[in-house]
Amino acid sequence: MKQNPRHKALFGFTLAEVLITLVIIGVIAAITIPSVIANSKKRETSTRIKKMYSVLNSANLKAKADGNDWEYWAESNSPNQDAEFFTKQYLLPYLNFMKTKRANDKFYVYLSDGSYMYIYNGGCMDFYFDVNGEKKPNTLGKDIFDFIYCPQVYPDNHVKGRVSPHLYTDSSREKAMTHCKKSPHMCTELLYYDGWEFKDDYPYRL
Repeated sequence: MKQNPRHKALFGFTLAEVLITLVIIGVIAAITIPSVIANSKKRETSTRIKKMYSVLNSANLKAKADGNDWEYWAESNSPNQDAEFFTKQYLLPYLNFMKTKRANDKFYVYLSDGSYMYIYNGGCMDFYFDVNGEKKPNTLGKDIFDFIYCPQVYPDNHVKGRVSPHLYTDSSREKAMTHCKKSPHMCTELLYYDGWEFKDDYPYRL
């Protein structure tokens, strides 16, 4: 005999149960979402740094193939061969960029992906890369990362003729961590040891 549909029991959630469920979901979201966002930002920053490291060294190789060997600039090292001259002569022909500008002794290149870098001639040529352009915090070790090109083997640098982080000849990951904590422009050394990834012990919050 079939049961009368009107006699079927009705089941559902009470208002209290719904509210408790929503609270639990909110707590879980509050705990996990910041971590997800932070990890996503680390991955994006890491990807952009890897790309720029590759782009700069590729530009170096292409310039050399075209007879614009960066080492010629380094060997002459005359006063008029400053950051702007170097960038226009040896770098811009091999970059996708939107605009440039000069500010004091720095030369800025705004790239097509929204990031920018400024180049500074301090004996070696420094490339300060800002992964998110003019958005804050604009701080070394957080969104600005320093690469360097040296014309010869300096006492504190064992890379010659290519773009690299600041690498000490007697360095190790432990020492790189110390260098990064003391001077944020050295953090590319630590990232180099970590495969350009931001490990859990990276000393600065992105």
